[in-house]
Amino acid sequence: MFIRSKGSQLRIFFATDVHGSETCFRKFVNAATAYSANALILGGDITGKQLALIVNEDGCWRLGAGRTAEKMDSRDALDAARKRLSARGMYPIVVTAEEELVLATDQTALEERFKRERLERVESWMNLAEERLRPLGVPCFVSPGNDDDRDVGEVIDRAGWVQNPEGKVADVGGHEMISWGWSNHTPWDTPREQSESDIGAHLTAMASQVHDYEGAIFNLHCPPYQSGLDSAPELDASLKPIVRGGEIGMVPVGSTAVRDAIERYQPLLGLHGHIHECRAMKGIGRSICINPGSDYHTATLRGAIVQVSAHKVDAWTLTTG
Repeated sequence: MFIRSKGSQLRIFFATDVHGSETCFRKFVNAATAYSANALILGGDITGKQLALIVNEDGCWRLGAGRTAEKMDSRDALDAARKRLSARGMYPIVVTAEEELVLATDQTALEERFKRERLERVESWMNLAEERLRPLGVPCFVSPGNDDDRDVGEVIDRAGWVQNPEGKVADVGGHEMISWGWSNHTPWDTPREQSESDIGAHLTAMASQVHDYEGAIFNLHCPPYQSGLDSAPELDASLKPIVRGGEIGMVPVGSTAVRDAIERYQPLLGLHGHIHECRAMKGIGRSICINPGSDYHTATLRGAIVQVSAHKVDAWTLTTG
């Protein structure tokens, strides 16, 4: 049963698409105190996309190859480089020249190492969130996105304090929340993509368990189609942006199934991500839908503070920090 005190307010901090950025996740956890939030929600795509090989050779370390290689001749310089790369969402690992060759020539070995690094970072994040948020009593919800494979969700499921809300109805300060991190099909064939009919079926199954739509939160990684939260560069067959009249053409790429669910159920709040460059709030009927955007590659956390009462969004603001 979901119980809410009449007149009480919930202050949510929402962010998404941190893509492995160590700095962005730490800022996300610290938002509980920085923004006096009662609940934290991270909307998906939490893992990064790239290993960074730092080669130990001749008593120094090398990042990259050839003329553009970065050389580090001290432990302090090495530590600074690793911190910088981790902040940008990469996974820096120190290897020998022999290990570098293996990873460059053995795709299976490369994928296994990449997977290990990604999952270890997610696990460390779950431990950090418990350490910082359990004493405060601030609930934290982290769901995988379309770029996160099944193993990522399993790490979150094992966390002691963080909850993985995907596929169920979660209680967020008395508000029912449904979550889904899968996206409609993209040109990049990411790990978790579905047809619109499959997305719609999952949303309907979850929404059918919601008792109070007027107070509900729909935490859906993919934004609603043609909502103003889903505009992305139009791409040609080689995945390059199409330029017309000197400007990159933008097209809606969100989910029609998500749009249908928002229009049908009219939840209090829609929380979305996926499209990094589309940072905005839009209304769909009575529903307030927000995409805070993402700038993880500069270690900047973009987020949204949303203050809600029983059936009303009392205030919201987009944050950068």
